Amino acid sequence: MANIQAPPTWAEVVIVDKEKGTGSFNPVWLQWFLDVSQFINNSGGLSGAAHNNLSGLQGGSANEYYHLASALYTLLLLTAAGTYTPALTNSLNVAASTAYQCQYMRVGNTVTVSGKVDVDPTAGGAVQLGISLPIASNLGAVEDCAGVAAAPGIAGQSAAIVGNIANDRAEMQWVAVDVTNQPMYFTFSYQVI
Repeated sequence: MANIQAPPTWAEVVIVDKEKGTGSFNPVWLQWFLDVSQFINNSGGLSGAAHNNLSGLQGGSANEYYHLASALYTLLLLTAAGTYTPALTNSLNVAASTAYQCQYMRVGNTVTVSGKVDVDPTAGGAVQLGISLPIASNLGAVEDCAGVAAAPGIAGQSAAIVGNIANDRAEMQWVAVDVTNQPMYFTFSYQVI
């Protein structure tokens, strides 16, 4: 296999025409980039569906992608972000609730969600509100989903968000001392299982 020539660091990358005040790419550097791309193509680095496979290239090995093991590379392909409006379930002591558009981000098997809901408790005491997940998961323990929420208009009103394993959804839980309809801003994370 042929070697890649060292970059022509002795030459300026851009040549400036002082009369016109314009710049152009130095042909010496252009030729070097063309030679490098030809070398990569001849090495198989840019052919086929797995063009980022480093097998056969300097420093790379089979099942390695940009210096990641194949399993990690596959997890990175599971990266997504978007918005959704969750389905809400008035589980305990909730007279009414309103969902708003929320946002989520998935990296590998971890999903993080944030957003706002309005909740109107029926009476003082324990309150539970179910929040659907943007990406389905088979929650096996309450701690598989965890987060927090707060109502900025009510001093000290905060809530825990835990996994509801019977229904595979998030559940906001708190003890209501104020029974007026209030916005609750929340964030939680969970694993796609």
